[in-house]
Amino acid sequence: MPPVSEPKPNRPGWLFQLQPAAGITPAPFFSTNGGGGSSITTGQLAMGIVYRTKSDGPHWEYGGVFQPSVNSQNSPTDPRYTLQLQGNVAYADPYSVGRFHTALFGQVALLGNLAPTGLAVAGQLGGQISIDIIEDKWNLFSQAGVQLSGQWTLFDHKGLGAGQLNFGPVFTILGTTIQWDIK
Repeated sequence: MPPVSEPKPNRPGWLFQLQPAAGITPAPFFSTNGGGGSSITTGQLAMGIVYRTKSDGPHWEYGGVFQPSVNSQNSPTDPRYTLQLQGNVAYADPYSVGRFHTALFGQVALLGNLAPTGLAVAGQLGGQISIDIIEDKWNLFSQAGVQLSGQWTLFDHKGLGAGQLNFGPVFTILGTTIQWDIK
């Protein structure tokens, strides 16, 4: 007689996640600095703690993330390096089939830009698609969103820098999530 498999428990829980990713931020739809700018490419590594309300089916996830990144720095005013703290909320798996998953998300972030030095505050809404490589442990994902950000250069060659407000798209072309349950 074949062994009977136990059903997977569907309970809340804490996760630790690592997310290396590559993305692009096209020129904004709107910017108070008047210029459209150019697209900025980004490589990043997000490390965070996530609480999920259940482990299967549609559910909510809440997280806190630290994310260092390196940017293409297309112009001297674009940051080369960024350190970011994020708060995230996601409605995960509103639609999923097998190893294919979707999510809708919102996040707020505080960014510290380096070279040039500056601060930014950003809010983002978007969606994500992913496919599991190892179920509930490792996936590949892409996401798209719109972002509203306020950015202030702390110091430039004239002393205290100016600020600007941007609104536009942001994309993660390819990323991967590796996660561990926290017991």
